[in-house]
Amino acid sequence: MSKAVYVCFNDPRLRFSLKEDLKTIARRIMPDNISPAPLRIAESDGVIYGVINPSAVTREKEGGLMLGQLFQKDDRWWVPGTAVPDGSFAIFRSNAETVEVLTDVVASRSVWYYQDDSLFIASTSQRAITVILKSFSLNRQVLPWILSSGGLGFGNAWDSRVKLAPADTALVLDRRSWSLSVRRNPVPFTPADRSDKEHEEVLKQAFRKTFGALEFDFSKWVLPLSGGYDSRSILCLMNHFGGGVENLKALTWGLGSARDQPGNDAYVARKVAAHFRIDHQYFPTDRNDDSAETVLNRFLVCGEGRIDHVGGYMDGFRIWKTLYENNVYGIIRGDEGFGYPPVDSASHVRKLLGTPLCDDYVNLKNYEEFGLPRQELHEDLKQKDSETLSTWRDRLYHEFRIPIVLAALTDLKLPFVEIANPLLSRNLILQVRSLPDHLRTDKILFKKIADSLSPRIPYATSSATESTSNILRSPGMVALIRAELSSPGARELFSAEFLELLLDNLKVDSGSGPRKRGLKGILASLFKRFAPRWLHLKFVRKIQNSPTLSYNLLAFRACIASRMSRMLSEDAGCMVGNQPQEQNEMTSA
Repeated sequence: MSKAVYVCFNDPRLRFSLKEDLKTIARRIMPDNISPAPLRIAESDGVIYGVINPSAVTREKEGGLMLGQLFQKDDRWWVPGTAVPDGSFAIFRSNAETVEVLTDVVASRSVWYYQDDSLFIASTSQRAITVILKSFSLNRQVLPWILSSGGLGFGNAWDSRVKLAPADTALVLDRRSWSLSVRRNPVPFTPADRSDKEHEEVLKQAFRKTFGALEFDFSKWVLPLSGGYDSRSILCLMNHFGGGVENLKALTWGLGSARDQPGNDAYVARKVAAHFRIDHQYFPTDRNDDSAETVLNRFLVCGEGRIDHVGGYMDGFRIWKTLYENNVYGIIRGDEGFGYPPVDSASHVRKLLGTPLCDDYVNLKNYEEFGLPRQELHEDLKQKDSETLSTWRDRLYHEFRIPIVLAALTDLKLPFVEIANPLLSRNLILQVRSLPDHLRTDKILFKKIADSLSPRIPYATSSATESTSNILRSPGMVALIRAELSSPGARELFSAEFLELLLDNLKVDSGSGPRKRGLKGILASLFKRFAPRWLHLKFVRKIQNSPTLSYNLLAFRACIASRMSRMLSEDAGCMVGNQPQEQNEMTSA
């Protein structure tokens, strides 16, 4: 539930201003619906760090700081130069010679960093770095990416001077030479020479090792339980290989009407919880009395505009406020990397993994004519000559989807609770990378093991949350988007022609609440559930030939960019009225 800012400086005169900056950060980056714990500041010679909203699971020792959870006992996690532990975490550690910042094997918890001649800053918040720099330099490369994918793209930050630490990386600052090295482990997908049965036994042993070592206080940690494989598998694996699930509490969220709909996430989760006889609580996410303005502001404060998935937060983050105020330390989340559905083309891989380009959409093909910078797929994300489509697909899942998309979703919850992802342990991830394509495709081996441990309760076939399409057509949201895209700030980012195109094509539903699925939606759900794989792929190929993005979705994404640019300018203290000042390339606090 904490955010961290870790700073090394070589000019002693910066010490006082940095302490003041940490206080400013603590005031600005927490949501307005909770009362956070007091800021924790620690310092030693040339190093100062702040923990915003520290909790009982925040670990500190001799200048070391860890946010997250370890999956194996490690008594030297805080010592620079020692082995990287297994867990889902961000680790900061230092001594007189070195500062180290560590990400876990898939960067499930994001760390941003910046260096100049006087400062090295590492933080789990981009906005925190902006406060310290006292300037904001918009990275215009994020603009085509936010439009095409709803995110910032691979390795991008809102500020052009800030970088995202890659997965399985150690940032190492030599304090004497003031040089920074980025030591990154490769992501090899190399099938081991084993039979399918041997692969199954090795993966089972990996599950036994990871889940047998977990230590959660079930009075303080809860399990979000959906109707799918991932969260149910955690429940089954803890019950089978761990210490059991007695006293574990589970929670599910979604629309209030979803609980009684067979096949729905909420309906199935309730049956699974009843089978294991665990306490289960349901949180409705129906729109409440909070205005669209309040919901969007909290969404951007908590997630820093890294992703557009607003659907699960239309309750105004009431779920997470409730957990925080009931002293829940953290959630045991089911993010995983065991494989993905079949693919049949390079464009299919990119869209499935969340890396579509503007060129892929009919209504964005002329994006450069609107003054947006050229968008290209990062070299690291391109298919290698030696890779099959399936191998490339799963490498992108580990290198892009987990650290960029899933980590952004994690960020939204971190102001309220800590998050542990045991299915992303190094032990399990390395085993997945040793599987052949056919055991990863559709997560076939993972599902086989999970099914062998699971009660015979069918998995969910539909989501419990409201569709993004419904939300973005609601009168309140459309009015907010329209006002934002008509603002001077939006005109600083996008051309008048592009904004006019978005505004002219906005659609609004007149209904006061969520729409029920029509016949088209019902038929689409049945097709997805019962159509054979070859027919499903044929349908996907057909719609890929001429895809068009919803203008309401495009407008919402542009709205995020405009809002975040203004928020970061305010963080930097460079706003005059509602207008950002000229953005200087200041490089010191």
